Amino acid sequence: MPLPNSPQQTIRKSAKTYVYDTLRDWIVDGTLAPGEKLVDSNIAEYFSVSRTPVREAILALANQKLVDILPGKFTIVSHFDIKSIYSLYTAISCLHQSALTVAYPYINQEIINKLISINERYLNHTAEEKPYKIDLEFHQVFFDIADNAYFSKFKEELELHAIRVENQFFKSDNNSLKSYQDHKMIINCLINKDLEGAKKHMENNFMYTAYQVCDNGSELTDNK
Repeated sequence: MPLPNSPQQTIRKSAKTYVYDTLRDWIVDGTLAPGEKLVDSNIAEYFSVSRTPVREAILALANQKLVDILPGKFTIVSHFDIKSIYSLYTAISCLHQSALTVAYPYINQEIINKLISINERYLNHTAEEKPYKIDLEFHQVFFDIADNAYFSKFKEELELHAIRVENQFFKSDNNSLKSYQDHKMIINCLINKDLEGAKKHMENNFMYTAYQVCDNGSELTDNK
């Protein structure tokens, strides 16, 4: 199992939490690819911990559906299938439209300017910036205004899986440009006080990602 080069020591967290958080981040950002085997002895050595917290962390990842445990065989980073991607993005689309609806009465020119600024930075992002992170920042504006703890909790859970898909989606410059244009349409609708139009473009923005990743036969949908 290819892990980053230098072993790490656990700091200021329980061993289980530290291992879980790190493996989760590696799965989400693509450091550990779909289908990658997770060997608990290797992971324990890498983090300088016993195998018990590693096994606990892997069980927690399995509960999040980020890994698949095959009893008596091995554990792998989970694959997506086409159905699960569509289901995921349908849920995400509905959640973001709901946040937009709640936020809508409070959107003023200052918020519009902020959305425009984030979207232009998204279009002209530097090599050091991850497009999906700026995209998340754009959509986070509506959640911050809505200020709904349940929305935020569901969003955090869904994003664990969505970012894995986004990493495939944003490999194409054409997809990045399409997302920028969707954002621009959302902003224009907000300027024109057209909530229903903004919600429609929000839906298109998310579902286009699902269509593109599934239609292009991404490795995420390769059920090995």
